[in-house]
Amino acid sequence: MDRWKGSQMSTPTAVKARDLVGTWVVDQAHTSLSFSAKHMMISTVSGSFGNFEGSFTIDEDLLASTARAEIDASSIQSGAPDRDGHLRSPDSLDVEQFPKITFASTALEAVSETEAKMTGDLTKRHHEAGHAGRRVRRNHAGPLHRRHAGRVHRNDKVRS
Repeated sequence: MDRWKGSQMSTPTAVKARDLVGTWVVDQAHTSLSFSAKHMMISTVSGSFGNFEGSFTIDEDLLASTARAEIDASSIQSGAPDRDGHLRSPDSLDVEQFPKITFASTALEAVSETEAKMTGDLTKRHHEAGHAGRRVRRNHAGPLHRRHAGRVHRNDKVRS
């Protein structure tokens, strides 16, 4: 797992991690933020958030890297206007009173030579919903793959 700490990746198009050191801003034009949720344990509802921002700060020691995100809760879209209205209501996200959902990483732990688990604090409705776990993967283009996944349960507990 030393590759996470090293400065060179072992691919034909190797990029030195130190060349990527700095803060990288999420480009909304090339990024999507989607979700899926079980409905009554029968069907799965999927959707996305249209407005968000975030950044990754890459450290020379990749395991010291961090991420943060801020999501406009009112930008939730599930493809069903009535459901979207309910999700925005005080029964769910209560977007008028709590317009933002945030994530701030707290740790990055190597799982294998190519994967790490990023954990952090997920906050919605101004309550910390708990720790969220995200798997990140090194790829040939840079130290972190841009696909992240985690689970948020309706009871406000976050499980990885």
